[in-house]
Amino acid sequence: MNTDHALTTLTVDLDAIKYNYNVLTEYSGEAECAAVVKANAYGLGIAPVSKALQQSGCRTFFVATLDEAIELRSVLGNTPRIYVFFGVQKGEEEVFIQHNILPVLNDFYQIELWNNQAKSTQLHAIIHIDSAMNRLGLTMEDGHHLSQHPQLYSNLKIDYVMSHLACISQVDHPTNGQQLERFTQIGRWFEGIPLSFNNSGGIFNLPIAAKNLTRAGISIYGSNSVPETYPDLRNVITLESQIIQIRHAKKGDSVGYGATYTLPEDSMLATLPAGYADGYLRSLGNKSYAYIGDIKVPIIGRISMDSIILDISNINKDVVTVGTKAELIGKHISVDEVAHMAGTIGYEILTTLGQRYKRCYIGG
Repeated sequence: MNTDHALTTLTVDLDAIKYNYNVLTEYSGEAECAAVVKANAYGLGIAPVSKALQQSGCRTFFVATLDEAIELRSVLGNTPRIYVFFGVQKGEEEVFIQHNILPVLNDFYQIELWNNQAKSTQLHAIIHIDSAMNRLGLTMEDGHHLSQHPQLYSNLKIDYVMSHLACISQVDHPTNGQQLERFTQIGRWFEGIPLSFNNSGGIFNLPIAAKNLTRAGISIYGSNSVPETYPDLRNVITLESQIIQIRHAKKGDSVGYGATYTLPEDSMLATLPAGYADGYLRSLGNKSYAYIGDIKVPIIGRISMDSIILDISNINKDVVTVGTKAELIGKHISVDEVAHMAGTIGYEILTTLGQRYKRCYIGG
């Protein structure tokens, strides 16, 4: 989409991404720190983000789909390892090999496919065993059966056995301890094979489980959902929109669709050209706020598909004009704060940021 004339700009700080990755690498200890760049690097652009991570020394990447992996391979060249969380499907085997892409094997069917493909040449893979989520991966019972029958993957070089933490954003959740116990058992079953367990939350909150490979995701992008236990991470994005109209409204007037907000006094309102079609969620109406300079201004009324209304009555009218920028996410208001007000998580905010924004990359 052409955004040459866009009035809302999403700026991505690649130096901040590098900094956050280096923090995650440090907290991973002796384990290698891989980068998860699925969903277009969490909405921020797989090419510039992955190149910055590669410059920072990252040599292992994870994506969700084969198409994402092919795109990433074209960006990074043939050196880094690229794993696909969804694994390999029938008919895809040669495509994986052609592009030097590696599957995460989630069940016996995928293990058989990849093992049969490897009869003429040894192929690499990760085996995924589910320890709590019931989403992807072999069950604990199937994992134990696999460990007792290594002939099922005899043609493969298993780089890691992995599992995924389900509740680590809640540091005291009992599932964390249960999963660690189960994964310790998995490690005994596959003695001698490297292990991968910790995601972003685990890197900071469960360092005992770092094992051989950590998989850093959301924290690379500046989301810090458990600030009491995470170190300081740098803000990665700034979302700014230019005011396109200023108007005076009277006490008692309603604002926006559904008349969900009534002005308590005469007010000055400003309209921004961004809305839920651009990923600024509808649920933020009457809850969130923006910054003009260092001054906090409330967002009032419902978020429209293409517009947001600010109450700028507390700002000197000589300071604000059409064209003045308002910060929706940035140094004053983080992704996680916006997510909290929307009743969601930073992942959703990042991955739904719209394609109508002008995107700028700094640093790197």
